[in-house]
Amino acid sequence: MDHRDARRGGFGCDGEIRTNHRGPRTRATPGRADAPFGRASRPRGGHHAEDPRDRHRGSGSGSRGFPGRTFRVRRFGRDCRGGRRSCRGRSQRQDGHSRVPRARDETDQAGPRRPRRFSAAARLRAALPGDRQGPDARSHLALPPRLRARRRERQGDPPSDRSCRPAEHGPGGFAPRHPGGPGGRLRGPRRTGPPFECRSRTNRRRGRQIRGRRAMSARPLPKRLRRFWTSKRLRDRLLVLALGAFASAYLLGVCSRTAGASYLACFVTFVPWLLTLERAERFRDALFSGLGMSVFSVALVFPWFPETAASYAGTSPSLVWPLFLLLAPVLEPQFVVFALVRLAVRRADRPHPALRAALAAAAAYVGVELVFPKLFFDTVGLGLHPAASLRQGAEIVGAHGLSFLLLLVNEGLALSIVRLARAPKARGFDPPAAPAALAVLAVLAGVGVGGARRAALAETNGSPPIAVGIVQANITSYDKLRAEKGAFETVRTILDAHVKLSDMIRIQKRLDLLVWPETVYPTTFGAPKSEAGAAFDEEIGAYVAKTGVPLVFGSYESEGDDEFNAAFFLTNDANGKVQRASYRKHMLFPFTEWVPPVLDSPSLRSMMPWAGHWKRGPGPEVVRVGSSGHEALTALPLICYDVLFPGFVAEAAAKGADLIVTLSNDSWFPDGRAPRLHLVSAAFRSIETRLPQVRATNSGISAVVAPDGEILARTRFDEEDTLAADVPRGTRLVTPMVAFGHLRAPALLTLAALLLGHAWWFRAKPRNPRAPRPEPRTAPRRPRSTGPAAAP
Repeated sequence: MDHRDARRGGFGCDGEIRTNHRGPRTRATPGRADAPFGRASRPRGGHHAEDPRDRHRGSGSGSRGFPGRTFRVRRFGRDCRGGRRSCRGRSQRQDGHSRVPRARDETDQAGPRRPRRFSAAARLRAALPGDRQGPDARSHLALPPRLRARRRERQGDPPSDRSCRPAEHGPGGFAPRHPGGPGGRLRGPRRTGPPFECRSRTNRRRGRQIRGRRAMSARPLPKRLRRFWTSKRLRDRLLVLALGAFASAYLLGVCSRTAGASYLACFVTFVPWLLTLERAERFRDALFSGLGMSVFSVALVFPWFPETAASYAGTSPSLVWPLFLLLAPVLEPQFVVFALVRLAVRRADRPHPALRAALAAAAAYVGVELVFPKLFFDTVGLGLHPAASLRQGAEIVGAHGLSFLLLLVNEGLALSIVRLARAPKARGFDPPAAPAALAVLAVLAGVGVGGARRAALAETNGSPPIAVGIVQANITSYDKLRAEKGAFETVRTILDAHVKLSDMIRIQKRLDLLVWPETVYPTTFGAPKSEAGAAFDEEIGAYVAKTGVPLVFGSYESEGDDEFNAAFFLTNDANGKVQRASYRKHMLFPFTEWVPPVLDSPSLRSMMPWAGHWKRGPGPEVVRVGSSGHEALTALPLICYDVLFPGFVAEAAAKGADLIVTLSNDSWFPDGRAPRLHLVSAAFRSIETRLPQVRATNSGISAVVAPDGEILARTRFDEEDTLAADVPRGTRLVTPMVAFGHLRAPALLTLAALLLGHAWWFRAKPRNPRAPRPEPRTAPRRPRSTGPAAAP
């Protein structure tokens, strides 16, 4: 008898019936071998006891175990005539019998080979007629708990817990069928309707217990956490995801330094994270990886922010750090979106999943950066500023477009590493180095195009430059000075310092424009609140009339009860009369300068007495500056936070301007890391609009930026200094960024949505484990011979 037939607990080709346990063995009656399991072992005339000698009795002309007799057993329409391999047919399950593991002491009767033992649990019994289920899985000690539950679900056995109970009455109830087991426990219910009445874990549509993740979700939370922590495979996978996110966040911090060769880190910043994302099997893994990337990036790229916020609010940094990390997904949401979209698209059953996932994830990443109101409006493309040729691509796609290209380059490198790590047979026909080669070629092409663009800008700019002077007095603690000297003496000290430094610049160079920083005049200008304020206003106007140099400075402007952070332009006409123009800041920093009306309340003001009360300006605009003896020019004014928004600057540049004038106050930062990032963001606005820029700050970093983004002159942080430089006049080119920059976010989000919808439509359907596998299609081989005879 074949040992596989023995494990099934059915017939062998010798006509013998086995009970699969240590129970008695019986013989089959001729002509009754195809009877049901419980009847075939009882020949007519009563019980037939087994002769122990029949087990080892030699075979004669008949089959083994019945010497001298020939049996013809019909099994599922087949004839069994002695040969043990001639009756392998369908499973006994089709005849109502189930597969029961073979007992430990059973041996293979096929021949003189060494006995083979099969493991089975104790106290297993054969299936009774009409049971429609296998052995009692709950008493099968060889099965792990999860497989026991799955066997119960497959066989219709009620779960081991008490959350589901059989229906006792009604058309969908269960009736007991056969008593069995110790204590008369009822087993084998006869199904007459829905199998169980479950409180929370029943799939009422299909009438069976919910399995998998939904069954796990019904467990108590402590048990789920305990299982999560005790699952070594899950812990190892999450640890790998966290390490990959930390490595990429560290490289992102190196890239954000924007000095020297730090831009090289931008090409491999996301490679560790992408390699670990390949291990993400479920959306919860991708979500965990994205959240980890958000937390690590804000901690390693913006470590100066908690200290700055704590000093501004007058609290401890140890209280700000937990809140800062908790808000990391809100400050950097693009990482979470990237991880989820990438996994969703890669699951689609379509060709080229890696390319589709890379495009969709990169588009979603940049689209969220453009749409979501991020605090610093930062992006990884800013790290390319030290690369003079590569940064010129911002003229077409902006700094965020460079981030999109950098993500694709990182995807190409990561894909090559993944393919190289595979076995040669698993790679197929995909060359491992092809994605990395394409990424390198794209970078080299960007270098060549950017270098040619820089040379073209140098040739076309033949207009006379603009002589500009910048004053950085490094007076920052206005509140401390006001507490020590009083309001009048504080304003007096500030004005005297700036006038002195301005005179030093005028001695060195004849100026066409003089620029002071933001809020350098710490009171309202043009609407004095006292006689002393009116005297200061007249003094500033008299200085402009005396020197004849147009002056730009920051102050406050009031209109009724509203107050604005403004930049004032003072010029004198041919008659010596001072003309005044102003620009009101539109982009205000949250809470410190402006509180959203939805959140503004007396209780909030009491908790945050330092909250700002300024109002938004009307929007982007340009100001014409002209004085006697100086050529008139058109300036695009920006104040501090305005410069971070490329769409806002592009809208103003479309009105026509000769240069960008930026006033800023970065004195509230503890060191030079944040002012340097602020300066780099301002430099990209010059590349996107092809306009030069003059930047004045209270304590640094003040600078002069060329139309190609090069910093012509700069000051140091937290030092008193001045700048006098010749600024090339802008050519007023309408760049693609100015003309079509506002379409970037809708285009990228539409691309991501299309690829995500396509992936959802062609998502891989879960295969039914009971469904038969399709037969592989094999094409007929063509003849290998060549010549006319082999032609079709």
